[in-house]
Amino acid sequence: MALRLSDLVVCGEIFNTSWYSVHGWLALRGGEQMVHLQLTGNCAADLAGWHFRFESRDAEAKRPGLTPDDMKGFAWQQVGPTGEMTIKDISPPPPSERSPAVAGKQPPQKCLHLEWFSQNGRILVELIDPKIELLEYNDLEANPAGPPRQRADTDDELFDAEFAEFEPESDALDAAMLDEDDGGLPWEDDDEADVSSWLEDDDDDEEEDPYGLLPEALKQHFDDAACETDQSLNLEDLPDAPPWLAADDEDKPEVVRELELMDDCIERGDGEFLSDLFDGPLQLPRPEQLGSDEAAEHALKTLLATLARCGVSLAVCHHFTPRDAYRLLIDEICVGQRAYRELQGTQWVQTFMTSEYCPQCDEEFEREYQEYERRRKERGDEPDDDIPF
Repeated sequence: MALRLSDLVVCGEIFNTSWYSVHGWLALRGGEQMVHLQLTGNCAADLAGWHFRFESRDAEAKRPGLTPDDMKGFAWQQVGPTGEMTIKDISPPPPSERSPAVAGKQPPQKCLHLEWFSQNGRILVELIDPKIELLEYNDLEANPAGPPRQRADTDDELFDAEFAEFEPESDALDAAMLDEDDGGLPWEDDDEADVSSWLEDDDDDEEEDPYGLLPEALKQHFDDAACETDQSLNLEDLPDAPPWLAADDEDKPEVVRELELMDDCIERGDGEFLSDLFDGPLQLPRPEQLGSDEAAEHALKTLLATLARCGVSLAVCHHFTPRDAYRLLIDEICVGQRAYRELQGTQWVQTFMTSEYCPQCDEEFEREYQEYERRRKERGDEPDDDIPF
């Protein structure tokens, strides 16, 4: 059973300009939050290598908006393997093959078909006769790492060049990228709060009033008030409970509860091997038993779909074939890496990367680093802790 988002999707943007990677976003009708895609695989031949935008033909139609219950349990960062992603031809049959009842009618000519398998199972988006804008193409066989990147000598040049090229033309695309009601970005604040305050270290041994600015009576008042607050929380009654249970859990936003749960899992638990998270044994062949490349890719995507249900994804570098990625999952990652069962069904995603196991990626990184160092020395710049790539 597929979760169909066709009637909800207003517009979106898809990138398949790098080998075995499909990422992008979808804007939903009446929704304040976009769906982000980080999928493993390629589009079908007609869309493979393309960066394109699309918009539903009825994007401006007045329809009921989403309610919080409509997407309850939906993962807003969708991970997992791609299914069929293509533009289907739905042209009408020739006049001689039409029945009299449909003669003269001219249905739409194309359908954008997007399918993937994620934390929520099989997802399907089918848009009839959408507006599609093909923006950029990269031959995945000739340049599997993606389009050649324009090198930059400074961080400013690197980031400015990347964002200056994006200028949405559609009003619907603009609305999806920027909330028109607020007129600004959600993290902007007129008061300009001190964003570095969270970096301050709370050291209990540090003197709170090193210059003696507070009267002793006032300091004693603060200490007494803090003591009363601690006693009212009754923390001593929960010596083994995680800190995120100290307050009424239902009163906290969902994102806060999930972050606290994640912190508690990382700090207190070892997790489980990925192979132990599955509900039952998977009937998958050994990599050496797979004959064709198609069989290897099918086995890989079956395993990735199961891992996606556990909130686990795999990013495949351009040096790995589907067979290589499948062997890595079977022999090393699933039996050697851990995840947390408690985080299933949350917005938490744990991503593993083949590049961490790839000698060619290590060599490429070392070459880029040496080139960066050579340019830095030519300019006479001081060493920088941050490498701009």
